[in-house]
Amino acid sequence: MMSNNMQERVTDYCNELYAKGEKVTVRMILAHFDEFESSSTAHKYYRHWKAEMEANEKSLYDKLGFSADFTQIFMKEISRFSAEAEQRYKQMRDDAVEQCDLAIQDLTRAEDRYEKQSALVQQQNKEITELREQLKSSEAKHFADMDKQAETNAVLVNELRQQIEKLETEADSSIKTIENLRTDHAKSELVLESNKEFVEEARERQNHLQTENKELTTAVATLTAQLEGAKELNTSIQSRLDDYSSTKAELETQLSQIKTEKAGTETKLSELNVELNTSRAATESLNARLGSLEEVNNQRERYITELESKLEPQQRE
Repeated sequence: MMSNNMQERVTDYCNELYAKGEKVTVRMILAHFDEFESSSTAHKYYRHWKAEMEANEKSLYDKLGFSADFTQIFMKEISRFSAEAEQRYKQMRDDAVEQCDLAIQDLTRAEDRYEKQSALVQQQNKEITELREQLKSSEAKHFADMDKQAETNAVLVNELRQQIEKLETEADSSIKTIENLRTDHAKSELVLESNKEFVEEARERQNHLQTENKELTTAVATLTAQLEGAKELNTSIQSRLDDYSSTKAELETQLSQIKTEKAGTETKLSELNVELNTSRAATESLNARLGSLEEVNNQRERYITELESKLEPQQRE
């Protein structure tokens, strides 16, 4: 079965040669088209064109009654005119199709960019949501830890203050007792010679009180060290609060940057929408031009029909 597309190509080539007044042969067809591997294949297309040409000449001769020479000359002119018109029409059609393809490619690229930017915006929105959730969770955790640590620190400081106040009270009492003992000791020394047993008892009592005083002094030093530790713990908590404030500021900065990037992406999306609308308008314009070209072709066919109708009355005369 002959390919319609190949037959059209062979017919156009033969009509072009015929319009130039050159003799059409199978060898010329075989040399012009690389698709043909044998002269028999090219001859089938040549025979089909030849049959159509002879049929057209016979039809024109039967209708108009012209001589064979005039008919051939007229057919050559018609073929030349048709070949030139067909060539112009094909060139205009190819240009229009090429522009349409370019517009479709631009539209495809714009749609692809639009989809990519939409996916990027969705991803950024997702990241913003996650950052907000992380920020809220971090704030809640830090505030909870801070409140808990503050409560623990307040209880510890309160207990240490109470213990210090108690020890200070006991130390004051011990100091008063020591002073009293010193007074008693001085008095006892006066009566030492007459009451040695009382002196020995007073000395033992003084030694016992001195031991208690040392123990109280050690306890006061221990509580003082605990109070210093509580102060250092409070300083550490304050440092952690400062670190949290710095981390919060960094997160807020990242969130602001992401919002800025999101705004820029939305601007790009708007520009892509404009490009998409422009590409669609260009496609509609190309479709309108194709319709105009088809109308021009229809006008040419009507012109040929009118020419034939004008020639029929002359023939009858």
